[in-house]
Amino acid sequence: MKGAKPVQHKLKIPGRTIIYWLVREEGRVSVGVKYTKEGLLVSAPKGASLQQIKRVLLRNIDQIVEILNKVALPKKRFADNETFPYLGKGLRLSIKRKPKARHIKVFKTPRMIVVEGPPDMRSDQIRSALIKWYREEARVFLFGKVQAWARRMRVKPKRVFIKDQKSGWGSCSGRGNINLNFRVIMAPEPMVDYVVVHELAHLRHRNHSKDFWNFVADFIPDHKERRRWFRENGRALRW
Repeated sequence: MKGAKPVQHKLKIPGRTIIYWLVREEGRVSVGVKYTKEGLLVSAPKGASLQQIKRVLLRNIDQIVEILNKVALPKKRFADNETFPYLGKGLRLSIKRKPKARHIKVFKTPRMIVVEGPPDMRSDQIRSALIKWYREEARVFLFGKVQAWARRMRVKPKRVFIKDQKSGWGSCSGRGNINLNFRVIMAPEPMVDYVVVHELAHLRHRNHSKDFWNFVADFIPDHKERRRWFRENGRALRW
């Protein structure tokens, strides 16, 4: 970063705090945003107040989040002490290699996800075992969520399927089936509730009409903020 020395600032939005570097430039008439190797750089007119700059950033928050989401996330190595999300909490991965073990077993403690298996376990095998474990955890947890919310919303899904969807977090079929991405269980529970309510609401309103969103808002008043959370953090749940 050349020229005036950038100063670090924070911008708080629902579910996230964005760190950015602010540089004030003589002769500049508007606020500009770009991503550099040092991080998010905001260029502003020299006389602009911090409050004015933040208002501009908030008006363009969707574009800023899109810029940040394009930054490559570090690839998971499925190694000891890596962190994996579970209902919004970061749990440490603990890999235990046992000489007499013949199969891979996965279980959770309050602070970690434990993978036990043979000494020659490979990272791809650990990944497969984790996905299988997450899917089973999601099946139990999400089925319970669907049942509870369906009673409250007075709707009746025909069947519930837990899938590994390449995009999206859930869907509602024309036949009244609810499909949920198993990776939703990695998100904080309020976000899980939003996904479940969103899909169940489609049993009443098939499209994203005003009536649909009003129905969702009856149960999740802050649904816009929760939807934004997935836009901003969803990529971290896909590995």
